[in-house]
Amino acid sequence: TLAFMVPLFAILEQDRLQDKKGRRLAGVQAVIVAPTRELAMQLTKVARQIAVGCPDATLNVMSITSDSKAKRQRIWLKADPPQVVIGDAESLLKVSEAGTLRTGSLRFLVVDEVDACI
Repeated sequence: TLAFMVPLFAILEQDRLQDKKGRRLAGVQAVIVAPTRELAMQLTKVARQIAVGCPDATLNVMSITSDSKAKRQRIWLKADPPQVVIGDAESLLKVSEAGTLRTGSLRFLVVDEVDACI
């Protein structure tokens, strides 16, 4: 987990650019796909610990799993998208198909334990 997460967090755009009206321009920069809900939750825990340790930066991490609050996630993803989204493949597909997960600013896609996803 740390082998891909530490370098990823080191190169994410930590500053949230804003337009003249104060709206944030940067959106989701990284999506991490896990084969199971349990692994997605473990990855989220590690990612949040790393984010807290990033000096002079505010990196937001969001978990999207089958047991998460769907309405709350949709509102957050649109209003204030985090830099990193982590979830199981099925849940990420649902929010993507619903148009909630915007990938216009996506720079990184990590599939953890890809052999388990096949």
